[in-house]
Amino acid sequence: MKIKAKIELSGANAGLVGLPLAPDNLANMKTVVQEKSVVTYFEADKIGSLIASVDDFLMNAKVAQEVAQEVVQEVAQEVAQEVAQEVAQEVGEGAEGRRKKKGV
Repeated sequence: MKIKAKIELSGANAGLVGLPLAPDNLANMKTVVQEKSVVTYFEADKIGSLIASVDDFLMNAKVAQEVAQEVVQEVAQEVAQEVAQEVAQEVGEGAEGRRKKKGV
């Protein structure tokens, strides 16, 4: 008898979590990437083997999720800083132009 399980990771950053785990798939695992989710299928002859595979996958997914959150936050901060610098530069250039018009 084959025992099967399916784990679906969904959400905006599902690919950042699920895709890095795929290379670690064992022969009894298959990962499918969908539009906003990553689905991993498990199959085993013994319930203990299935539980062990799922447990390992979930522990790795937890670490991958933490890393993905850090990366997303870091990128968001960098983008926000770049936008703030661009706005400050544009505001400064606008003020410079007004001063030149006034002859200051």
